[in-house]
Amino acid sequence: GVARRIDCDPELAGGGGWGGRRTRAAALDPVDDPFALPPPYAPKPLRTNRQTLMLTADLPFVVFVVLLTLFTVAYHFAPALVWIGVMLAADAVLVGAWPPKGGNGYRPRDRSHWLPLLVGIFSLGAA
Repeated sequence: GVARRIDCDPELAGGGGWGGRRTRAAALDPVDDPFALPPPYAPKPLRTNRQTLMLTADLPFVVFVVLLTLFTVAYHFAPALVWIGVMLAADAVLVGAWPPKGGNGYRPRDRSHWLPLLVGIFSLGAA
Protein backbone atom coordinates (compact mmCIF):
# COMPACT_ATOMS: atom_id res chain seq x y z
CA GLY A 1 0.00 0.00 0.00
CA VAL A 2 0.92 3.64 -0.08
CA ALA A 3 1.91 5.30 3.21
CA ARG A 4 0.02 8.50 3.86
CA ARG A 5 0.81 11.20 6.34
CA ILE A 6 -2.20 10.16 8.41
CA ASP A 7 -0.70 6.65 8.71
CA CYS A 8 2.72 7.88 9.77
CA ASP A 9 1.93 10.72 12.16
CA PRO A 10 0.50 9.47 15.49
CA GLU A 11 -0.94 12.91 16.34
CA LEU A 12 -2.99 13.01 13.15
CA ALA A 13 -4.03 9.38 13.42
CA GLY A 14 -5.68 9.78 16.84
CA GLY A 15 -7.77 12.87 16.22
CA GLY A 16 -9.75 14.71 13.65
CA GLY A 17 -12.38 13.30 11.36
CA TRP A 18 -10.54 10.04 10.83
CA GLY A 19 -11.59 8.54 14.15
CA GLY A 20 -8.25 6.81 14.64
CA ARG A 21 -8.64 4.68 11.49
CA ARG A 22 -5.70 3.95 9.36
CA THR A 23 -6.39 4.01 5.66
CA ARG A 24 -4.62 2.31 2.83
CA ALA A 25 -4.66 3.00 -0.85
CA ALA A 26 -6.50 0.54 -3.07
CA ALA A 27 -4.30 -2.11 -4.63
CA LEU A 28 -3.57 -1.51 -8.29
CA ASP A 29 -4.40 -4.03 -10.94
CA PRO A 30 -1.12 -5.36 -12.44
CA VAL A 31 -2.30 -4.21 -15.87
CA ASP A 32 -2.80 -0.65 -14.60
CA ASP A 33 0.32 -0.55 -12.44
CA PRO A 34 2.92 1.58 -14.23
CA PHE A 35 5.70 0.21 -12.02
CA ALA A 36 4.86 -3.47 -12.47
CA LEU A 37 7.61 -5.65 -13.85
CA PRO A 38 6.91 -7.36 -17.17
CA PRO A 39 6.45 -11.14 -17.12
CA PRO A 40 9.63 -13.11 -17.72
CA TYR A 41 10.56 -13.21 -21.39
CA ALA A 42 10.43 -16.69 -22.83
CA PRO A 43 10.66 -16.63 -26.62
CA LYS A 44 8.45 -19.09 -28.46
CA PRO A 45 10.06 -21.70 -30.70
CA LEU A 46 9.85 -21.14 -34.45
CA ARG A 47 8.32 -24.58 -35.03
CA THR A 48 6.96 -27.29 -32.81
CA ASN A 49 8.80 -30.59 -32.60
CA ARG A 50 6.09 -32.27 -34.67
CA GLN A 51 6.40 -29.67 -37.44
CA THR A 52 10.18 -30.08 -37.51
CA LEU A 53 9.87 -33.87 -37.66
CA MET A 54 7.31 -33.64 -40.45
CA LEU A 55 9.47 -31.28 -42.51
CA THR A 56 12.68 -33.24 -41.91
CA ALA A 57 11.45 -36.82 -42.23
CA ASP A 58 7.97 -37.03 -43.76
CA LEU A 59 7.99 -34.36 -46.48
CA PRO A 60 11.32 -35.36 -48.11
CA PHE A 61 10.33 -39.04 -48.12
CA VAL A 62 6.95 -38.32 -49.71
CA VAL A 63 8.57 -36.02 -52.31
CA PHE A 64 11.18 -38.66 -53.12
CA VAL A 65 8.63 -41.46 -53.53
CA VAL A 66 6.25 -39.33 -55.64
CA LEU A 67 9.02 -38.12 -57.95
CA LEU A 68 10.54 -41.58 -58.25
CA THR A 69 7.13 -42.96 -59.18
CA LEU A 70 6.49 -40.18 -61.70
CA PHE A 71 9.88 -40.67 -63.38
CA THR A 72 9.44 -44.46 -63.45
CA VAL A 73 5.85 -44.66 -64.67
CA ALA A 74 4.93 -41.43 -66.47
CA TYR A 75 8.17 -40.10 -67.97
CA HIS A 76 8.02 -42.14 -71.20
CA PHE A 77 4.52 -40.91 -72.19
CA ALA A 78 4.22 -37.47 -70.44
CA PRO A 79 7.63 -35.96 -69.64
CA ALA A 80 6.17 -32.47 -69.25
CA LEU A 81 3.84 -33.74 -66.50
CA VAL A 82 6.80 -35.20 -64.63
CA TRP A 83 8.75 -31.95 -64.76
CA ILE A 84 5.70 -30.00 -63.61
CA GLY A 85 5.57 -32.41 -60.67
CA VAL A 86 9.25 -31.72 -59.98
CA MET A 87 8.58 -27.97 -59.97
CA LEU A 88 5.63 -28.37 -57.60
CA ALA A 89 7.65 -30.62 -55.29
CA ALA A 90 10.55 -28.13 -55.29
CA ASP A 91 8.11 -25.36 -54.45
CA ALA A 92 6.60 -27.40 -51.60
CA VAL A 93 10.04 -28.17 -50.18
CA LEU A 94 11.45 -24.65 -50.51
CA VAL A 95 8.40 -22.79 -49.24
CA GLY A 96 7.39 -25.34 -46.61
CA ALA A 97 10.81 -25.98 -45.11
CA TRP A 98 12.23 -22.44 -45.27
CA PRO A 99 12.81 -21.40 -41.64
CA PRO A 100 10.68 -18.48 -40.47
CA LYS A 101 12.35 -15.27 -39.41
CA GLY A 102 12.74 -14.76 -35.68
CA GLY A 103 11.52 -11.73 -33.76
CA ASN A 104 8.16 -10.62 -32.35
CA GLY A 105 8.40 -13.07 -29.48
CA TYR A 106 10.00 -15.89 -31.47
CA ARG A 107 13.52 -17.20 -31.10
CA PRO A 108 15.94 -16.15 -33.84
CA ARG A 109 16.76 -18.88 -36.33
CA ASP A 110 20.03 -20.75 -36.04
CA ARG A 111 21.81 -23.49 -38.00
CA SER A 112 19.50 -26.27 -36.89
CA HIS A 113 16.49 -24.53 -38.45
CA TRP A 114 18.01 -25.00 -41.92
CA LEU A 115 18.15 -28.82 -41.61
CA PRO A 116 14.63 -29.50 -43.00
CA LEU A 117 15.44 -27.41 -46.07
CA LEU A 118 18.73 -29.20 -46.67
CA VAL A 119 17.13 -32.64 -46.28
CA GLY A 120 14.34 -31.64 -48.67
CA ILE A 121 16.79 -30.38 -51.30
CA PHE A 122 18.77 -33.61 -50.94
CA SER A 123 15.62 -35.67 -51.52
CA LEU A 124 14.84 -33.62 -54.64
CA GLY A 125 18.31 -34.27 -55.97
CA ALA A 126 18.15 -37.97 -55.12
CA ALA A 127 14.94 -38.45 -57.08
